[in-house]
Amino acid sequence: MFSFLSSNKEEVAILIDIGNGTTTGALVVFEKDQKPRFIYIAKKFFATTEKLDAVKLEMEMNSLLEEMLSDLIKRGSEHKYWKSKDKEISRILISFSSPWFLSKTKNIHLDSEKEFVITDGFLDSIVQKEEFILKNELKNEDSGEPFEIIEKSIVHSKINGYTLDSTLNKSTKSFDASLYMSVVSSVFINKIYNTLYKYTHIPQDRILINTFPLISFSVIRDLFTKESSFILLDVTGEVTDITLVKGDIITETVTIPSGRNFVIRQIAKTFNVSTEIAGSTLRLYLSKKLEDTMMSKMLDAIVSIEKEWSIYLENALTELSPEMNLPNSIYLTADTDVADLYIDFLNMPKNDTTNVFRKNVKINHINLEKTATFYQNDSGFLLDEFIVLIALFYNKILKANK
Repeated sequence: MFSFLSSNKEEVAILIDIGNGTTTGALVVFEKDQKPRFIYIAKKFFATTEKLDAVKLEMEMNSLLEEMLSDLIKRGSEHKYWKSKDKEISRILISFSSPWFLSKTKNIHLDSEKEFVITDGFLDSIVQKEEFILKNELKNEDSGEPFEIIEKSIVHSKINGYTLDSTLNKSTKSFDASLYMSVVSSVFINKIYNTLYKYTHIPQDRILINTFPLISFSVIRDLFTKESSFILLDVTGEVTDITLVKGDIITETVTIPSGRNFVIRQIAKTFNVSTEIAGSTLRLYLSKKLEDTMMSKMLDAIVSIEKEWSIYLENALTELSPEMNLPNSIYLTADTDVADLYIDFLNMPKNDTTNVFRKNVKINHINLEKTATFYQNDSGFLLDEFIVLIALFYNKILKANK
């Protein structure tokens, strides 16, 4: 069993990716001037049911989280890394994908005739004010469900109209900032805190919570692009999150109700088979091993899937920019077995409002090959790009606080 670690030059953290198709946990070693080193990973899959049920999805998520943590703690503690070492864990970082959170970006502009200094206290006061406003807005919506703000991050700032690497302790007469905030259900997050404590005994104040759009934005902006405007396309089990970044600012995330499992369901319906067999059929198709007798029917299914997904995509892009004034670059994160399918969908010409966008689009698939130079894998298991991006984000946090 692991114990709680307050501080050390080398630390092991638990990273958790809570999505809607999988729940993944990893034990990762972080050491100064070294790449993050994965020593164990546990991954649990949601069942692909014929119909999506939000209540059942949350129940299954809680169950899978328990299964994953049990596996991670028991088997992870047996790794050779722990030989002659105390089995201590520093922190937990959780990443949420849709539909587990709501997010909002607030643009802030302040002017003064006299110069003022950007201090930690000044930034904290801005964040507290906007947090208070958001809480009142959510109360006015009167959903009846208590909530908790899990992120309140200034993701971009300018002084006197200029972007600097750091604005802290600088004097200015003008300050601009973009504040990214996200919220989750209090009941939902408290269940997760209780589950985490049950298996790790790590207190709540050592648990960091973020959303995958912010994690993806932060890492991709720092490591994979010099562009200030781009689109993040995150295809998960049940949904696709489309995040618009303009001028280094997350402006909005739109979620469409179609992901990997939508493809599986449509294939199951076409062939009148279970979702398990449909998944196998999709893998055979994508690896070009599907029997000729099934190919025609499969192509019909893919055409039908693409048509429906394209309608969702057009609506989402129109919501992000009614004039289709969108960046050309897309950074795609998706499960390996369906990534090429979605790349084909995006490159397909269309006689709709996305026509010009599709002609000019540049798709950058952030896969394991692209991330390979940024981490070490000593887990004995194949990783996925989602948990790798989370590890790189956590490493960034550590560097910023040392």
